[in-house]
This record gives sequence, C-alpha cells and structure tokens, in this order.
Amino acid sequence: MDYLKIKDLKTLEAAQKKLSKQIVRKGKEVRKKYKKVKFAYSPASLTASAIHSFSGTIPFDRIVLNILRKAIEKLSK
Repeated sequence: MDYLKIKDLKTLEAAQKKLSKQIVRKGKEVRKKYKKVKFAYSPASLTASAIHSFSGTIPFDRIVLNILRKAIEKLSK
C-alpha cells in the first residue's frame, strides 16, 4: 500500500488493519523459527550432533569389543 495516498480516515483505518495483520503474521513466523532454533541448539541436540560427527573418526565398535572382552575375562576368572 502506498501510504502517501492516504487522504481520509477510512483509508487510514484500512491501512492500519492491513499493517496489523502483517505484524501478527510476521510474529507467528518469528516464533516458529525461534522454536526450531531452540530445538536445534538444545543440549541433547548438540550432544547428538557431536557424537555423530565423531562417530566417523572414533572406532566405537573396537572400543565396545575391547570392553566386552575385558568384562568376559573378569567374569571367567
């Protein structure tokens, strides 16, 4: 809307309503984006992301196998 063309009260009120609706819609969009960011940077998500990034470089299968072997050795003694 061209705000320079507002000449009377009726046009002004229509422009205000339109602007209010846009503000409410943008507010809802911001809240949705905030919730997504909040979820993405939660401690659980950050921990999961860190584990996922390290899982390619750390041989978890060998570590688990060694722990199981040591546990079996201790139980068999």
